[in-house]
Amino acid sequence: MPHSPDFLSPQDRPIKKQIRPVLYLVLAVLAVIILLTPLFVFGSRAYISLRATQTELNKIEQSFSSLDIDSANESLQTAKQKLLESQTSLQILTPYYIVPYLGKQLRATRALVETGIATIEAIEVTFDFAKEIFGVIDASTGAQAILSLGLPPQATLAALTPIERQALLAKITQSVEILERARERLQIAMDHFNSIPRDGLFAPLANGVDKIAQKLPKLVTDFDHLIPLLKIFPALAGYPEESDLLIIFLNNSELRPGGGFIGALGTTKVKDAEVGDLETIDSYAIDGPVEGRWNIVPPAPIVNYLGMSSWYLRDANWSPDFAVSTEQVLKFYKEELELVGKTPKPINTVIAFTPSFASEILRVTGPIEVADQIFTSENLFDALEYKVEVGYKGEGIPTEQRKEILAVLVENVVLKLVTLPIQDWEKVLDAVALGFKQKQLMVWSKETELQNLLDKQNWSGRVVTGTEDFVMAVDANMAALKSDIEVSRSITYRIVPEGDNLLASVAITYRHDGHFDWKTTRLRTYTRLYVPLGSEFVGVTGALKDDKIKNPARELGTIDISSELGATVFGTFTSIEPGEERTLTFTYRLPKDLVEHIKSSDEYDLKFQKQLGAFTHNLTLELNFGKNFKEAMPAEETRELGDMWYRTHTNLAEDKEFLLRF
Repeated sequence: MPHSPDFLSPQDRPIKKQIRPVLYLVLAVLAVIILLTPLFVFGSRAYISLRATQTELNKIEQSFSSLDIDSANESLQTAKQKLLESQTSLQILTPYYIVPYLGKQLRATRALVETGIATIEAIEVTFDFAKEIFGVIDASTGAQAILSLGLPPQATLAALTPIERQALLAKITQSVEILERARERLQIAMDHFNSIPRDGLFAPLANGVDKIAQKLPKLVTDFDHLIPLLKIFPALAGYPEESDLLIIFLNNSELRPGGGFIGALGTTKVKDAEVGDLETIDSYAIDGPVEGRWNIVPPAPIVNYLGMSSWYLRDANWSPDFAVSTEQVLKFYKEELELVGKTPKPINTVIAFTPSFASEILRVTGPIEVADQIFTSENLFDALEYKVEVGYKGEGIPTEQRKEILAVLVENVVLKLVTLPIQDWEKVLDAVALGFKQKQLMVWSKETELQNLLDKQNWSGRVVTGTEDFVMAVDANMAALKSDIEVSRSITYRIVPEGDNLLASVAITYRHDGHFDWKTTRLRTYTRLYVPLGSEFVGVTGALKDDKIKNPARELGTIDISSELGATVFGTFTSIEPGEERTLTFTYRLPKDLVEHIKSSDEYDLKFQKQLGAFTHNLTLELNFGKNFKEAMPAEETRELGDMWYRTHTNLAEDKEFLLRF
């Protein structure tokens, strides 16, 4: 039988060879599938668990806001279980961590999960705290009073019996250690979170990181505020010992070094969070009776610009350090009263605050009505000032009783606070923390341990100097009525090389936006600048001998140089008319040892302190050390980069710190 020449010839055999590439492709696909299946399966499980965790965390937030502890705890345990499932899935995927892009996503996800687990463990500890606080024993009945687990969020402090309040304060004291353990877990969470890269992440993952970035740092800050507040609160609330309080009402619209003019003082006793009757007295009612018999020589500026030959209680807060001023106030309070045969009240704690702090409290309590006047957060300054300076005359109130309205106002505010629902307590704590931070609220204690805690938290109004660079500008209103509230201030701090030295200057620009009326006039201020000890004065511009009336030729003023509180102090007088802007500039050389330290060190540290009671100032830094710096905190704006200058614009709502690394 004839055959074609190709029949059964080797030419037919390549059919098998053609199959091989297909087989290899199939095998490769299978291999990829096998390799990717764990990634898909366990990656999906991790993702689903993370999504479920987010749902549970939202439930926790809602439960906490309504103080539903049981529901919050149930959601917390579910969220923790979901995160642990995600963690297990991610551990199985460890071999994939070496894959360039994929590995980065997996490592970031693992860090995010570990952040969540540590955060939940911290919150778990706070449940123990909640049980301690809300599981107080009512000793009068022997029954357990569950104050929140069965109590609606509308419950108030005023609803507690004296025994329950005492038990609550005891539990707060004992539970601080629990919150400190929670804070330690939060630090672990922050450490995990900080290990997550911020760029090149898959969009859903980056979104999750952003959400954590919005909440975790705030949670840490809340704990940092809450723990020390809970440490000092029992003592201030009169537990375990009764607290004898002196309250100083500081008027920061008439700014003084210690926070504001001392308009009035109040005394009261506090025991187990129950405030006794508040007795207030006008500072002039203490000073007036001793005139002619009181011969304490005041600081020179009080003599020169206030025209006072004796130093009285109302001017006693001359030091910008609250503790130093307070000790002077207490000395004058005791000795002036004793001089007229009166017995001063015992004092172991002093609380001073300004209308700025009172305004924040009124934001929480809402309006307060006293003597047909409704006081709000917005009108407190003007309404209260008018009542005690002008309005009292038309109401037939004797001058010496014009500030008794303060006691009634404070008592009404306290009544509102103790009747606030539990769910609003956080707002009160936030207002108190803000008051401390912005130096509108200061506390001094006779008890060393409590005072040390206040100092550590920077709640005692201490001036902190040290060996690094620091600046603090301090104004003293010298008979300028209540003009400070109408005057804005902008401060510019500048450093430039000068041979082997560093030349520094602080320019304070005052802008008076007020006008002449019953409470406002030209600003007369004696300004002191606190700088590193050993700084060498170079010059001052903008200083005046006196104001426009007493110094119509606008003759230049002189400079006073002294040392105080571990600082060199430059002081001078200036005056600003309504509608005028004036700049007062101090120029000096930094101390040689500080200059050498900056030159030889790889970093520069600056602390810029805010004056007690001062309103928020604008602050600008222009620093040049003759060498480039690698990084700065806070960082410069992008447009400022590229030269030896460090320039930044911020505000002085609170103390600020700046760090440059060379």
